[in-house]
Amino acid sequence: MTEGMKAYQTFMAIRLHFTGSYDYFKYGGKTRKIDEAKIVNRRDFHFYRRLERRYNDDELVNYFVSNFVSGNNASWIGDMITPGAESNFKKWKMRQESFGYMFKQEVIGMMPIGEFDKKLWMDHLLVPKDNAHPQLLRSYFAKRVSIETMIAMDDVLSFTSKWNKTMGDDYSWTQLRDTIVKYRPFLKIDRPKIKSILRNIFLD
Repeated sequence: MTEGMKAYQTFMAIRLHFTGSYDYFKYGGKTRKIDEAKIVNRRDFHFYRRLERRYNDDELVNYFVSNFVSGNNASWIGDMITPGAESNFKKWKMRQESFGYMFKQEVIGMMPIGEFDKKLWMDHLLVPKDNAHPQLLRSYFAKRVSIETMIAMDDVLSFTSKWNKTMGDDYSWTQLRDTIVKYRPFLKIDRPKIKSILRNIFLD
């Protein structure tokens, strides 16, 4: 296979997964048959070669995933060859490498200062009231909580299905929901560890 074709196929598969109805896992990252001769003669093909030289197969997948999750819904590979795209990947790797610590800090960071009823706080955190977004969702939009923390909490507390019922016509939530659904299979979440962290936070 010509150098750069692996990066091309990976980019196309990840882009289709996040922007369309294609399922990366169902099809094993394979897309329709392509004419390699035409692809390698494209003027932007050197971008694919650069990425393939820089990253192995798993890293290529994570590189593109990290960018689509961050909002870099690139329709052109050139948008993936920027300092911003590199930064998205580095931040993503840091979140994965220190996920337990980050998760705990982000959850604690949403807690009120001083004495408070933890049951009422949990309701405030997760339950939409008076047509307002729940606190967790507001924290995400304010960039105080990562999408990984939201997914990990949902794996344990199963609240997004309820959000779909109460906020199903809310555009900002439905856009994020679609990203969560598409991103979730790429994450490896240690569910027992997340449950333990939440239990310790709420029992301390």
